[in-house]
Amino acid sequence: MTGLQLSKEFFFEKCLPLIEEKVPEALPYLAAGLAGEGSECFGYDDVQSRDHDWGASVCLWIPKEAAGYADSLLDVFAALPEEFDGFPVKKTQNGRTGLFGIGGFYRSLIGLSKEPETVEEWMSVEEPKLAAAVNGEVFLDNYGEFSRIRKALLAHYPEDVRRIHIAHNAAMAAQTGQYNFPRSIQRGDRLTLDMIASHFAFYAANLVFLLNRRYKPFYKWTYRALRELPILGERSHERLERILEETDLKLKEQLIEEQSREIIEQFCVQGISSSGSDFMLDHVADIVSGIRDESLRKGPISMVL
Repeated sequence: MTGLQLSKEFFFEKCLPLIEEKVPEALPYLAAGLAGEGSECFGYDDVQSRDHDWGASVCLWIPKEAAGYADSLLDVFAALPEEFDGFPVKKTQNGRTGLFGIGGFYRSLIGLSKEPETVEEWMSVEEPKLAAAVNGEVFLDNYGEFSRIRKALLAHYPEDVRRIHIAHNAAMAAQTGQYNFPRSIQRGDRLTLDMIASHFAFYAANLVFLLNRRYKPFYKWTYRALRELPILGERSHERLERILEETDLKLKEQLIEEQSREIIEQFCVQGISSSGSDFMLDHVADIVSGIRDESLRKGPISMVL
């Protein structure tokens, strides 16, 4: 059983009945679930995860209109059992579970009390923070505001912002894997070659997430999450693993080119580039040209053209 499954059972069997008994007037305002930072929120927890900060837990989210019920809801948390189904109950854990104002919860992750509305706001938020803001599961949302913000975030970046991120990562993947790797083979510096391959894998993975319109999680879970993506996910995971493990440098170079070609094919399929080049950097101009926001289109990414 994952922490998310355990927590959902805990909410409906223990937490919700107590709220219905002690603070029923808060129910119309209540949202509950498990989301945010932590492997269990992504569904990636395993036996090893249970050695710290693991157990049944729940987040309760209320709007400012329900602030008057906060003390009573905190009393509910205090009254919850210490154990559930043989596992510890995390009533509050490092600000990750417990009672939150809706705006405060989102602000703690993305720095904003609701979804970003401008290009500048979208560009200010780190991608893993966005991934943490939309992971997990909402068990109940009677008021609807928490889920409204979540839905807006799940819609992914506005296209202008997605394109600038794609352009940046395409330029860096081209520079590392397609340009510097074959040149560095001639120098015979194995450590540098391994570093270049690792950097290429990082930028290539970023691109696959962007092409899927999914937020990339914290680096510890990036490659685990990559396998789940419908567009290039499983193949990219396997190929990037081979790139990092392969000792034959020429084969390593070939795998880098294969990964690059598949990403370029998706640029064309998704209509963000019409270049016929096999070199990712040659696609950056097309990608950037489709950005409508002039300040973003003429921003720092133009330096790589």
